[in-house]
Amino acid sequence: MVVHDLTVLLAVAVTALVGSTTLAWAAFLGKDRQAVLTMSGAYLLLVLMALSSFLIPADAVVARALFSNSSHLLAAAVLLAGILHFFGGRRVPIVLAMTVLLALAANACLTLVYPDRELRLLLFNTVFAGLRLATVWVLLRANSPRDRRVALGLGIVMLLEGLGALWRAVHALSGTVPVIGVDLLGTQGLLWIVILISTATSAPLLMLLAMSRVFSDYERTAARLRGTLDAMPDMVFEVGPDGRYASFHFSQPDLLAAPPATIIGRTPDEILPEHVIKVQRIAMEEVDRHGRSSAIQYSLDLPGGTRWFEVSAAAREAELPGKPHGYVFVVRDVTERRQIQEALQYRTTLFNHLFERSPIALVLSRHSDRRILEANSAFLQMMDLTVEQLTGRTTRELVAPGDLESFDALRTQMQTTGACGPAELTLVRDDGRSIPIRASALAMIDPQGVLLVWTIIEDLTERNRVERLKNEFLSLVSHELRTPLTSITGALDLLAVAQIVDDPAQRTRMLDIARNNGHRLRLLIDDLLDMDKLLAGKMRFDLRDRSLAPLLESAIEANRTYNGDHLIDFEVTPDAGQLRAAVDDERLLQVMANLLSNAIKFSPPGSPIVVSLSRADQMARIAVRDRGPGVPEPFRPYLFHRFTQAESGNSRLKGGSGLGLAIVRELVVHMRGNVGYESAPGGGARFIVDLPISGEAAVATGPGSDSA
Repeated sequence: MVVHDLTVLLAVAVTALVGSTTLAWAAFLGKDRQAVLTMSGAYLLLVLMALSSFLIPADAVVARALFSNSSHLLAAAVLLAGILHFFGGRRVPIVLAMTVLLALAANACLTLVYPDRELRLLLFNTVFAGLRLATVWVLLRANSPRDRRVALGLGIVMLLEGLGALWRAVHALSGTVPVIGVDLLGTQGLLWIVILISTATSAPLLMLLAMSRVFSDYERTAARLRGTLDAMPDMVFEVGPDGRYASFHFSQPDLLAAPPATIIGRTPDEILPEHVIKVQRIAMEEVDRHGRSSAIQYSLDLPGGTRWFEVSAAAREAELPGKPHGYVFVVRDVTERRQIQEALQYRTTLFNHLFERSPIALVLSRHSDRRILEANSAFLQMMDLTVEQLTGRTTRELVAPGDLESFDALRTQMQTTGACGPAELTLVRDDGRSIPIRASALAMIDPQGVLLVWTIIEDLTERNRVERLKNEFLSLVSHELRTPLTSITGALDLLAVAQIVDDPAQRTRMLDIARNNGHRLRLLIDDLLDMDKLLAGKMRFDLRDRSLAPLLESAIEANRTYNGDHLIDFEVTPDAGQLRAAVDDERLLQVMANLLSNAIKFSPPGSPIVVSLSRADQMARIAVRDRGPGVPEPFRPYLFHRFTQAESGNSRLKGGSGLGLAIVRELVVHMRGNVGYESAPGGGARFIVDLPISGEAAVATGPGSDSA
């Protein structure tokens, strides 16, 4: 082999090595890594083929020919496989590999058996030409315009190399077989020249093909990124290491703090208000510490009104290693979300307020185990429980044993229809007291899929009491009307009998009965009308500064007609003789008439009734005491309620409407006073009326007064 051949072979080796290296580098830039690495391996095989002339001794002609031809065929096949894979071929490389393996086996057989025969060269060149022409066919089928331009140039190189192989095959067929490496102008010398040119041109073209695919991928990625950004309502700003805006993306220009054309190249300090700049600085500090920032909200006054934004930041990759990085800010308009959150917060607060302040008991429980999860203050007060005492308890254990069957039926209805009630049940408190209730319930599913039950509970205790009072009132009115009417009718019927009419004593007695019962009816009707006026606020009060002692004496004198054999004493303490108060004369007399008639009614015959006037701090105290049985302890809380009497129903022996003390309370309150009751020492009842002292008497009770 002459020196020229060695020089060409060395050039082929160096060129192929450079091509293999550049393709290997390009493989790690794109997605077609396997295909490009395969093509890089083809050039590495060319390096081994070229170096075989240096590594294998010159006298080992057969071994050198076998290694050189096999490496060359294998390199052409691997290059074709890589190109096929690059353009999306899947099954063709398998068929190609089988074909090349057969050709290599045939080449090895011919080289070892017939080392000097033309058949070996004919086989090698024919197979090599076929591989190159197949490569051209694959390159010409490139779809991408960018791939097609590079593939066309590469195809021309491969075509020339394939035509050269066919030319050598024709020479082998004609019997012109030169000795390998005789001179540069021989057939083998031209082969090395073609290989060198092919390697020097195809490797850069293949690298361009791989890089064009990388650029295409980058362009597609950039297009997808632009599409994603266009679809986002967010604004994205890039701030360089110099603190100036490098780029930005926006979808709504009206949300920008400055015109778009004036943003690039300016700093945030030149555009944004101070409070927004502080927010950005906080975000940048978080990026410097943690690599990214949390979401921070701020408001910004724009021409369309105040808007709320949420900004988060991340580090922008530095242009050169070791250089300062920039920042990427993502800004989102959260005005609507904030309004929704505020509305939700308002509704939550409102619901919590209504839940806690509702006079109707509300209970939230879990349907599966009936466990009580929440209850408002009305329910806790009704059951006399604390939150701690209610924790862990179930709704079923609060129901009276007699109503458990009804409770279970309601629960079944709830599971079927999602609601139940209203139904009346009885709850039992820890102290054993029974609470009649009316309950309605509604099912709902929480975000975790748990079935919950809202129960609305109405305490029927007061309703039942009012119902009972109504029935008693109807019985009372029936009794109080029927009894005097019966007496009046009976007296008039008797007066119609002639012999009674002729008897003056009997006639007088019948007239007294009719008159007294008529007076009784008038009092009942007056009580009903007075209570109606008081509750409606239609009763007139003429409050004037009056001396109380004379008014009380007048009241006692007016009631002496009805006191029977009772003695009414009037006691005035020494410091109370001149007490004055702003009262309505007629209404105070009405108060005293009710208290005195009540005392007379319940006092034993002949027992004294004491009316006293005294001073109690800044109040004038009027007290009416009797010697009757007093008021039973359980009844005292209802003493001044309407239509209530310690003796109820038709069994009452004393009569009355049950409105007297209720009227007393309303009249005293309208005169700015208060009324009360206490058990009198030694037995009996003592009703107290306190009225504010007016005039000089009120001054006399101040500090330093001798009055006690």
